[in-house]
Amino acid sequence: MTAFDDTVDVEYSQFCLQDMARNNSPLALEVPDGDDWLMVGGLGGVLFHSTDTDHNPPIRLELWSTRPTAPTASWHDSAEAVFRTESEEVRLWSPTAAMGEHTVPLPGPGEYHVEAFVRGREESDEHFAGDEREHWLVRIWPVSDPPLNVHH
Repeated sequence: MTAFDDTVDVEYSQFCLQDMARNNSPLALEVPDGDDWLMVGGLGGVLFHSTDTDHNPPIRLELWSTRPTAPTASWHDSAEAVFRTESEEVRLWSPTAAMGEHTVPLPGPGEYHVEAFVRGREESDEHFAGDEREHWLVRIWPVSDPPLNVHH
């Protein structure tokens, strides 16, 4: 496992895990109706939904070679999706292109599972302070080993 502790600007209640080839944007992915979705994955990365806007939650990114066991910490919400990348790296990205500090190296282009866990979503926007704000755990692992190549 490789892990990074990072943060990103949440804007318009959203942030992304962006394929660094940048040929496709997770912002273009179709999202469910309503405000209770957590994330969607697809070509170009993953789009995450926060319950607030204009904040910088702590995000732990973990890259695994196979599906990890359930986390030991308590999390309020979780979701799983698949995304496809055309490059060997992804990075946290805001809707207006502010980037997280770390680039996550992947084994190669292809399809990856992503599982997100979050706590602190139940707090209203005026309560995001200190340890009460959102905390995210994002885990990534290949759909197959080695990852599938992306063909156009």
